[in-house]
Amino acid sequence: IRPRAALIEPGDALEATVFATGTASLPAGTTLDWRVLAPGEDPGLPPPWRTGPPPTGNAWLLPAFLPPVEGRWQLAARLRRGTKVLAMAEEPFWCAPASGSSQVSFALAGDLPSIREAFGAWVIPAEFSRIIFIGPPSLLASSDLARCVRDAAAGKTVIIAAPVEAADLAALHRLPEFPGGLELAPATAGPRLPLVRAGRFGSRLPGAGPQEPWGFFAGGPVSVFAPRTALTAPAGATVYAGSVDAAAATGQAGATDLGYAAEVLAVPVGTGRMVFCQWTLADHLDRPLARLLVLRLLGL
Repeated sequence: IRPRAALIEPGDALEATVFATGTASLPAGTTLDWRVLAPGEDPGLPPPWRTGPPPTGNAWLLPAFLPPVEGRWQLAARLRRGTKVLAMAEEPFWCAPASGSSQVSFALAGDLPSIREAFGAWVIPAEFSRIIFIGPPSLLASSDLARCVRDAAAGKTVIIAAPVEAADLAALHRLPEFPGGLELAPATAGPRLPLVRAGRFGSRLPGAGPQEPWGFFAGGPVSVFAPRTALTAPAGATVYAGSVDAAAATGQAGATDLGYAAEVLAVPVGTGRMVFCQWTLADHLDRPLARLLVLRLLGL
């Protein structure tokens, strides 16, 4: 099942396509059924199946569905021939507001075309802004990076709008105003579960929170922004989101080390701070949730 979007806003309709894979052709008389389980609905008492449209090849375009309430929905489909079920699949989607209405002015340092395109009307000169967005520190001129760190030390908030790599941390650690202790987290081979802290950044995020199957472990639309690298939080840092090893978190045999790593955190610098976001938001600003998360970063 492939929804057009994992997150839809209230008033929008879900559009989804179901594909049959693993077979060149379907048996004659194969029928597609589909249904949606509403937030809070008992999975043991699901709604009745609806008969789907005729296929185009091995694909079915489901009728548009307008969710009447916000929350986590579950879309299910099955292929059957008569009463015999040939295959089944399920896919969650979320209905939640993901557009921010408040405007927060900020300055830009470095080349951030996606941020400028999405929020260009909010950009003001650095001398008039308490918030500065910067790109990868290693790509900034050393004088520009030093000025941004000094601005943070003087009380401003500097937000690194792209995941940092080893070269970026090396550039920061060469500056005397930047505190030590921030390092890349050890790489892990297996999948990881995002963990979002409730508060100004994480409250009521679609796909995160106790209503999700893994409790406070996030998934769905949030996992789209999974980072390539994570960080180890230095003393005094405030962590807003991170991740743990999925095998250890779900109790798989032999996996005991959660391997917690920070992915969105604020590091104090003088009387200000620098906010690091390893989530790939700048690559996905066509998604309403990515733009909402940028607004959350501006509000920290």
